[in-house]
Amino acid sequence: MSKQGEKWIYYLLVLCYTVQFFFYTYIYLHITRLWKNSLDKSNRTFRKYHFRIWIEAFIIGLIGIITELSPTPLTQSLFTICSTLFFIHFSIQYHNYGVEAHNQIKKIAPALISDKIIIQPEESQEKKILKQNNDLIKEKIDCWITDKKYLHPGITIQDISRQIGINRTYLSGYINETYHTNFNTWINNLRIEEAKRKLTLTSDINLSDLAESVGFADLAHFSKIFKQKEGLPPSVWRKKQTIHEKAS
Repeated sequence: MSKQGEKWIYYLLVLCYTVQFFFYTYIYLHITRLWKNSLDKSNRTFRKYHFRIWIEAFIIGLIGIITELSPTPLTQSLFTICSTLFFIHFSIQYHNYGVEAHNQIKKIAPALISDKIIIQPEESQEKKILKQNNDLIKEKIDCWITDKKYLHPGITIQDISRQIGINRTYLSGYINETYHTNFNTWINNLRIEEAKRKLTLTSDINLSDLAESVGFADLAHFSKIFKQKEGLPPSVWRKKQTIHEKAS
C-alpha cells in the first residue's frame, strides 16, 4: 500500500475516534442531565463531582485528538502527562466520593427513621387485621373439632376449607403457624387423641374397628401413626393404661 493510502486510512481512523468522542460526550451530558433532574436539589454532595471529572476527561480527549492530528514529541508528552495526572486525580476523587456518600447517608438517616416511624401505625393496623382473621379461623376450627369432623375418612384441607368457609391458603398457613406442623400430621394427631380417649373408655375395643372409627383406612396405618406419636403400638399402650388404672 502506498504512503498516500496509509495516510488516508490513518486520518479515517482519527475521524472515527473524533466522531465517537463527541458522540459519547453527548450521551454522557444527556444522561447526566436526567440524573441531575432526578436527584434531590438539596443534595449538592453528589452533584459537584461529576462535572469536575467530566471537564478533565473532555480536555484529555481533545488533547488526544490534537496529538493524533499533530503527533509531535511535545503533544505526545503533553498527552501522556495529562492522562497520567487525570487518572491519579480520578482515583483520589473516587475515594473521596465514597467518604462523602457515607457522610451523606448519615445526614439523611434521621429522615429514613422518621419515615419508618410514620409507617409503623400502618404495620400495627395490618397486625391487628391479621389477629382478627386468626381469631375467626380459630373459632371456626374449634367448632369443627368439637363436631369431630376430622374422623371422616379421607378428609382433605380443601374439604375443611369449604366446610368452614376459610380460604385454603389462609387455613394452611394458620395450621402451620399455630400447631407447628402440616395438615396431615395435625389431622392424625387429632385422630390419635380420639383413639386414646376411646381406648381409655373401652379397653376391650377391637383395634381394627377403632382405627376405622377414628378415620384411618386400615389398622396398619393406624398403628404406625399411633407409635410415631406415642412411642408405643396401640395394643401395648392399652395394656400399660390398664395396668396403670388397676394400680391406681
